[in-house]
Amino acid sequence: MRESCENCPATRKGLNLFDCNYLNVLVRNSEVAAGQNNLLLIDHESTWMGRRGNTIAGHFMNRTIRWSDPTHKVIPNGYPGEEKRREFVSDYVEELSKVIQADPLIDSVEHVMLEVDFSILTVLLYFEFLFKDISQCVRFGEAFMQIVPHLIHLYNERKQYFLKRYPEFKDEV
Repeated sequence: MRESCENCPATRKGLNLFDCNYLNVLVRNSEVAAGQNNLLLIDHESTWMGRRGNTIAGHFMNRTIRWSDPTHKVIPNGYPGEEKRREFVSDYVEELSKVIQADPLIDSVEHVMLEVDFSILTVLLYFEFLFKDISQCVRFGEAFMQIVPHLIHLYNERKQYFLKRYPEFKDEV
């Protein structure tokens, strides 16, 4: 699968917070001073500019692992179903339209869903390449090694879903 390809879904590029889990995104629930934001990102060493779908897909993937548990327990059926993903993406599109002039070709709920369904595959492939080297596995610790089979299973599951839902992209994944 290629992150950059001729026939991949068009996207908005922006800041990607690869490790977008609830421990790394804080929302202030008090008044913010002028020039401040109510959103605070921490642990952002894996942040880069790229496809917006990566951050949303990473958010969904992170719902499958209990990061606050020292053993990083897998949450069975943690990856949200289509209805929950669509609800999240709908809220995203609504908020996006409040801050930019939305492009109907790439800023529709359907298109962002396509981007996210494509991006979850690249997010999960990142882990596959990261952990091909055993020294990387050791660096992250034994508890992290317990989730690698889960991520491989999730990749296979999401790839099957993607190919069934979007057959026009079968040559890209």
